[in-house]
Amino acid sequence: MSLIPSNSKSIYKLTMFFCVFFVLPEQSHSQANKPEKHTDYVDPFIGTSGHGHTFPGACLPFGMIQLSPDNEKQGWDWCSGYHASDNVLVGFSHTHLSGTGCADMQDVLFMPTANDIVSDSTNNGRNFIYHYKTSFSHNNEKASPGYYSVKMDNSILAELTASFRAGFHKYTFPKDNKSKIIIDLNSRASNRMVETYIRVVNDSTIEGYTFTNGWAAYRKVYFVAKFLKPFYKFYTSANGLLNEGQIENKGKSAKVILCFNTENDPVIYSKVGISSSGIEGAMRNLNAEIPTWDFNSIVKKSQGVWNSELAKFK
Repeated sequence: MSLIPSNSKSIYKLTMFFCVFFVLPEQSHSQANKPEKHTDYVDPFIGTSGHGHTFPGACLPFGMIQLSPDNEKQGWDWCSGYHASDNVLVGFSHTHLSGTGCADMQDVLFMPTANDIVSDSTNNGRNFIYHYKTSFSHNNEKASPGYYSVKMDNSILAELTASFRAGFHKYTFPKDNKSKIIIDLNSRASNRMVETYIRVVNDSTIEGYTFTNGWAAYRKVYFVAKFLKPFYKFYTSANGLLNEGQIENKGKSAKVILCFNTENDPVIYSKVGISSSGIEGAMRNLNAEIPTWDFNSIVKKSQGVWNSELAKFK
């Protein structure tokens, strides 16, 4: 026996016809067999304004690396190193907190620049990085799980991706020989730097560590950075005063400036492994997780990890 009144059957049939006609075609045969990219539904910029305290950079689920941009300003809304109200960058560091409301980390900062080299002996070198800051437009940013890019107003395109314990940088410079990359170990999120150390191993490898007393007591981060293109000159410093060719420096604010020639090839790649156990551990992590220089393959692998994790919500 029908539960639908006789005078309503025609309306019911018409309604069901339209439901089937307009809903089912959205799942065509080709679409049904196409793998769904869950990363397409994720916007890493959510939470970077207001009091969200999130960062938009590259990371993996539960990974040690959070490779993300850092703004010039500091304060409560910049606990993650980044806030959507800011339009100045001082670099890209490898560790960040998200949503905590308390500042810490922001270790091993990289900054690509074409600015002239300067020394800064004031405030124990803490103002050093601000000479190399640059403005940017949020219209020139892109981010998806495992990938971040920004075309800065200094005409340098920065692209970042990450594995669980290593970060991968790709910087496209103007074609000249003024291209530089700064590695600054002075964590901007902590006012209690204990010790930093940096060493130039050869013309394509840098290693070091940073010890801080911040929100986490006596936190240790060791790193190894490799470059595909060798640098032809370098300066190291521990307090803002630069020394050309000095292979190592130790203090509360160690840093190095690496000079590259990009007249024929404007792209500089760098891979950075980190560890909390030692420099050897950082090297093992780097070699195991990013063994090649294929940037796009690491982006694809990172997105694959995110898609597998996000598929749990389906």
